[in-house]
Amino acid sequence: QVKPAPWEEIRGVLQRELEAPVEMVFGHIDPEPLAAASIGQVHRAALRNGRPVVVKVQRPGIQDIVEQDLEIAQRLSGMLERRTAWGRDLGATQLARSFAADLLEELDFSLEAKNMTDLRAALERHPEQERLVVPGYEPSLSTSRVLVMEELTGRTLSDPEVLASLSRGEREHLARQLFNSILQQITVDGIFHADPHPGNIMLLEDGRMALLDCGSVGRIDRNMQAGLQQLIMGVEYADPQLFTDALLDTLGRPENINENRLRRVL
Repeated sequence: QVKPAPWEEIRGVLQRELEAPVEMVFGHIDPEPLAAASIGQVHRAALRNGRPVVVKVQRPGIQDIVEQDLEIAQRLSGMLERRTAWGRDLGATQLARSFAADLLEELDFSLEAKNMTDLRAALERHPEQERLVVPGYEPSLSTSRVLVMEELTGRTLSDPEVLASLSRGEREHLARQLFNSILQQITVDGIFHADPHPGNIMLLEDGRMALLDCGSVGRIDRNMQAGLQQLIMGVEYADPQLFTDALLDTLGRPENINENRLRRVL
């Protein structure tokens, strides 16, 4: 619900990035955004051949604002780590660094395009009846600040009317399908959508669900995947020793840890 940037500013970004007048690239583009967020906004459009698309455009000036905010966050995290015990325990400096790296990646739409490609490939291996949709994109019309994507027809779960129109059974079915997909992405595929809030999940007109906005996608190596699988098995079989071993293998063994006490607590 962020106030959108004026159309003339968005038009300027498009023309600079695509190195051509907007009218030369698109048969039509709606000046009123379909959605607006902090980093970018999305406009409905059609290519010159008439194919409907949506165009994600980076908000003018957002790079400088984000970099200034991240510099403040990193200074504060350093102060917390120096001056407070909980800041040191939390690892505030490393947390701020990781947050900064993730957010700066979201500013590069070419990385989002790669995320979309990789996540689509992973989801192709899921059972067809449970498979979630990720939109495709137009490589020739996409840059680090502009992303031209396939248009999907439906409404996001952030729309109260969507959930109100579903029965309890339908909601439970969709929730389980979403949970199973995310779990498989993490523990089997090693690549997962890392920001599945209701505004990024669309219920399509044909009843399928789609994952939008691949700016934040996580990747997990095989060792971490194996550790997470063992954690889940530890819960499933109520085995505190298995769970403790998996936890320590996944997160590392702190010095002077009392494993017996940890196992009892778990």
